[in-house]
Amino acid sequence: MGNTQTKSDLEKLYEKYPDFPKNQKLFGLENFGNTCYCNSVLQVLYFCVPFRNKVLQYYCELKGLPPVVINNNQNNNNNNNNNNNHANNSINNNNCDNNQNYNNNNNNNNNNNNNNNNNNNNNNNNNNNNNNNNNNNNNNNNNNNSNENNNNNYNYSSSSSSSGSSSSSSTSYFKNMFSFFGISGSSSGNNNNSSSYGQSSSYNNSRNQEKEANLIINLGELFYTIHQNKETHGCLKPETFVERLKIENELFSSFMHQDAHEFLNFLLNSIAEFLQKQQKNKQPQQSTEKKEYKTLVHEIFEGTLTNETKCLTCESITNKDESFLDLSIDIEQNKSLTNCLSNFSSIEILSKNDKFFCDQCNSLQEAQKRMKIKKLPNTLIIHLKRFKYMENIQQYTKLNYRVVFPFEIIIQNTTSNIDEPDKKFNLFAVVIHVGSGPNHGHYYSLIKCHGVWFVFDDHHIDIREESDIYDCFGSSNDYNNDCGYLLFYQCEDTTNNKQK
Repeated sequence: MGNTQTKSDLEKLYEKYPDFPKNQKLFGLENFGNTCYCNSVLQVLYFCVPFRNKVLQYYCELKGLPPVVINNNQNNNNNNNNNNNHANNSINNNNCDNNQNYNNNNNNNNNNNNNNNNNNNNNNNNNNNNNNNNNNNNNNNNNNNSNENNNNNYNYSSSSSSSGSSSSSSTSYFKNMFSFFGISGSSSGNNNNSSSYGQSSSYNNSRNQEKEANLIINLGELFYTIHQNKETHGCLKPETFVERLKIENELFSSFMHQDAHEFLNFLLNSIAEFLQKQQKNKQPQQSTEKKEYKTLVHEIFEGTLTNETKCLTCESITNKDESFLDLSIDIEQNKSLTNCLSNFSSIEILSKNDKFFCDQCNSLQEAQKRMKIKKLPNTLIIHLKRFKYMENIQQYTKLNYRVVFPFEIIIQNTTSNIDEPDKKFNLFAVVIHVGSGPNHGHYYSLIKCHGVWFVFDDHHIDIREESDIYDCFGSSNDYNNDCGYLLFYQCEDTTNNKQK
């Protein structure tokens, strides 16, 4: 999985799949010491287009940027309608400080030459071409005020796989634009893995953190960096995201191997809680109304389980609902996912010390208990519980059981009054674990994009056939332990209306 990939590999992609969009972004993520658990999940979330669109929308609104438009029928190489010029962009370089103000989509550049360090001040306001020439000597830097919506300074250092530098205005323009977005191309001599595709990029923001920072901001920055990059492929260094992750949860602060499912749960819950807090703070303080705040996380991933308990004496049924962002399913050897889901909703008898207190009988009674799905999410995440605690060795071990999961599925274990009981889900991503236990091993992702399956293994990307998914079902022996761990299914209606 760690072979170096060259540009010719992607050219083969276009030869084999001529209809594959040439503007589709395919970026690897550099591993910062056992961060494969993080990279594998981030790749899946980026290609979960409903989630990506919502995160980008939030990030653009927060930063005062024009909205990102993702459309199958439009070319999104570098421009998204109004994404080219932005108000008051600050650009910092080692030998050249360029301060530029862009207002109302003006593409006019006014260059002012300064001595020694070439300090340039460019002002473009409402299609008026006013040249203000300020000559400064002895290394003086000229600063302009930034727009109130853009308070962060981004550092830019340029390099690419092509030799030589271009003096064209378009090259200079893209450098300035990407610098504002926090995109930087790192020199090939300073990177180990991130030069795999011929170009390497990293995004960095300043150390001035927002008063209330959250992973969704860093995630939005990463997604925006990928989407606005002038290259269609490369490798990014998600440093600021990993740094923020370590700050928010000590569990991920070390270089130890971590669990991808735990990371996914923490990320989604952290984003949801942060957005709910923001919504709550917007409400009038005098309001006593208790309101349930829903976020983009709930809109995309939340479903509802109902716990049905039937008293065996009076036969009254008690229902208790609870929400979920993913379904954790027990697995067995040589069973299908459908079988495992059926076992998830199997009837459990509550007796002896586990008797149920029936409100109708006003006493403890034997009862039947089962779990059913009352509401299906738009994106269904299924967690196969492959790590089991073994009492005899007092540690977790991995279950390499062969579990066949389909490319299309209709969930059967639902309540009788569920909306759209025949809703079909399509598999679009799998996070795979390699190794013998939860505390060591490796994670990578298989992701379907525009009908083509790709493997995303940290910085490495390669094409896969659909039949290769069969090798990830698991095995009865310990030699083939590439096992599907997290399954991501998209509702068919959403799949048909989205860019994969």
